[in-house]
Amino acid sequence: MKEKRKRKKERDGSGAAAARFTARWNDSTWDRIAPAVYLLFTLILFGAFLFSDKMLFGTDTLPMGYAARKVFTDLARQIGGLPLWNPYLMGGIPMVDGLMGGDMFYPTTILQFLMPVHRAIGVKLVVHVFLAGWFFYLFARERKIGRPAALVGGAGYMFAPYLVSLIYAGHDGKLFVASLTPFGFLALERLLRRARFADMLLFGAAVGLMILTAHLQLAFFACGAFGFRFFWRMIGDWRAGRRERIARTAALFVVAALLGAAIGAVQTYPAYRYTSAFSPRAGGVTYEFATSWSIHWEEAVSLLVPHFGGYLDGYWGKNPFKLNCESPGFLVMLLAFAGLFRIRRDRNLLFWYLLLLVTLIYGLGAETPFFRIIYHLVPKFFRAPSTILFLFSFGAAVIAARVLDAWLRGEDRRRILAGVATGGGILLLLLLFQSAGEPFFRGWGALFHKNMPAERVAAAMRNAPTAQLQILLLLVATALFAGVVEFGRRSRWPVEAAALLLAALVFLVSGETDRDFVKTVPLEDFVREDATIRTMREDPGIFRALSNIQGLHGNLFGVFGVEAARGFFDNRIRWYDEFSDPRNLNSGNVLALLNIKYLLSAPGLRHPDFVERASEGGRVLYENREVFPRAFLVEGHEVMRDPSGMIGRIRGENFDPRRIVLLEEDPGFPSFDGGDAAGILPVRWSEYGPNRLRIGVNARRPSILFLSNAWLPYWHALVDGEEAPLLRADYAFQAVPVPSGEHEVLLYYRSGPFVAARAVTLLAVALLVLGAAAVVVADRRRRSTDVP
Repeated sequence: MKEKRKRKKERDGSGAAAARFTARWNDSTWDRIAPAVYLLFTLILFGAFLFSDKMLFGTDTLPMGYAARKVFTDLARQIGGLPLWNPYLMGGIPMVDGLMGGDMFYPTTILQFLMPVHRAIGVKLVVHVFLAGWFFYLFARERKIGRPAALVGGAGYMFAPYLVSLIYAGHDGKLFVASLTPFGFLALERLLRRARFADMLLFGAAVGLMILTAHLQLAFFACGAFGFRFFWRMIGDWRAGRRERIARTAALFVVAALLGAAIGAVQTYPAYRYTSAFSPRAGGVTYEFATSWSIHWEEAVSLLVPHFGGYLDGYWGKNPFKLNCESPGFLVMLLAFAGLFRIRRDRNLLFWYLLLLVTLIYGLGAETPFFRIIYHLVPKFFRAPSTILFLFSFGAAVIAARVLDAWLRGEDRRRILAGVATGGGILLLLLLFQSAGEPFFRGWGALFHKNMPAERVAAAMRNAPTAQLQILLLLVATALFAGVVEFGRRSRWPVEAAALLLAALVFLVSGETDRDFVKTVPLEDFVREDATIRTMREDPGIFRALSNIQGLHGNLFGVFGVEAARGFFDNRIRWYDEFSDPRNLNSGNVLALLNIKYLLSAPGLRHPDFVERASEGGRVLYENREVFPRAFLVEGHEVMRDPSGMIGRIRGENFDPRRIVLLEEDPGFPSFDGGDAAGILPVRWSEYGPNRLRIGVNARRPSILFLSNAWLPYWHALVDGEEAPLLRADYAFQAVPVPSGEHEVLLYYRSGPFVAARAVTLLAVALLVLGAAAVVVADRRRRSTDVP
């Protein structure tokens, strides 16, 4: 009878005899091999970039990421310190307060000063892909997942299409947070298990690093997941009767969270204050804006089969376009699906499945009614609910590693195989449905799109053969993956061989999608100095340029040291953005006040104020002969308490901005409107930097010094060393009242929120370093006393 039960256990895969793999490596060997394997895979995927002088292509990298970081790096070198203001875009934008400089305080930013910026951006991305895998491996080991399964899980997470595809979109901040997520969970799990001071410091550092990536939305999501995990574990400890440790653990968790928030204060508090008051997002965003860039039901299926909903040129979903893929990788999803068949045997999976459910519902945005509730709970600056799916990828990888660990050990083998087989069956159903062609997609559109446009149906039809081919390849991958485990188990393979084969298979299957998002290109193909750029660079004056050339955003002008009147950035200053709206640029007064001296356009411009100065490659540079200087004196002013009518007044035919400045406040002296009013009076520049401006003036009578820079209350003025008001003029710009005679006017940028947050961050970092040093000293003392 006992022999019969033993044979039954072997058939079920529930007995110890079912685990037939043999082990050759010890733990330390595994821990050395894992990062080496990840490094090898990373070199294979990114070799074309790493062994070249080119850059990794990203649609947002060129006009935003590269331009902003190049400007930040150049300005930092120029002044030998931290530039607080970027003058090269849209009248000026705060570097720190507006998050214009990106990950300025994140450790890998140092690479921008050690190599060309376009190379540094790519190297940072590649390093974080590697770190994602290594951190996941360490986290999996902390969760007592066997090293072979941890190795495969790390490969699955680091090469998840969600993670790698962020490179093509140019969303480096998102990739940084996603890569740090397993590190954060690793530190949290250690804190929850041991409740030690050192673990508190590690978790606080992880939270602080996430915030310093400058992608505050994803850092917020990650911290929410950490909080969810903390409460889950505390409830579990309470029910298990382990109540004596709860108070200590909770206290350390709170201290770690406060430490992390303090480390990241320099990145969060100034941005919060600025965004809530001065950017276009001030006052929050609408429900429609908050739900933009969700995933939809076709993209939900793409979590399993990446090509189902398509991406790049094959996309047919509801979003305007698709530059990334949210899938955690097919084999990870397959194992996560198989885990449902053994969830009753492994209750530790429940948390991770709940994480998958919550993030999927959030990522679907307005596709479900739940987002109406969510909209009132999360900060009103957020959009793109799909960004939360990095947590879906992480949770799926954790489940996959845990399920694979059980499979390799021979536990619940039949259940796992049933799940894998069911996943294969779902693939076959998708293949069958897609083979139906147009009727299937019209039915899909009727069910999920209400009224799916004919062009989207046609796009889905064009994408269908690619999706069908991928499904066939995934069926083969399913058979190979199961075959390696099962054949290796029966043939008594070394578990090391099976793990390496499975990791390679995961890499290859995800890599089939990843390679679509890894493009190495020469920087010169997108950023090059031609005759038009050269003409502007050689102009010694202070001016702005405007581009009407598609693909040449104003953001890129800053790369060449040329200031742009327009560009693209979410956190621009609201009133300058409204004043420089393209609908206002047909007004000569608006163009003149914006200090637009040059217009880059296609040939054929006919305007009496513009003359051609240079041309090359279909681009023509026109000079505006009626442009105003960046700064000048005006003797007349008019007070308009309600600024909403200023733009209309300026656009009017009877308004002369050379003689009258519109102010919201009384400057303290009467306007001079006499017949001998001089109009624009010149000034002398003696300093022009990102943080300070110094101007000499000689006023015949009390006048207004007008500066065509975006007004922000963080700018301050001194006249001959004495504090002077800095007024908002002509709706969007700066003005300083000056008395008659010769004077020196100094304008300097000082943000109160930044000064306060910087002090908090420096104090927190100092406490972290001192705490870490104390831990090291205490550990050495303990070891010395343990030695007999």
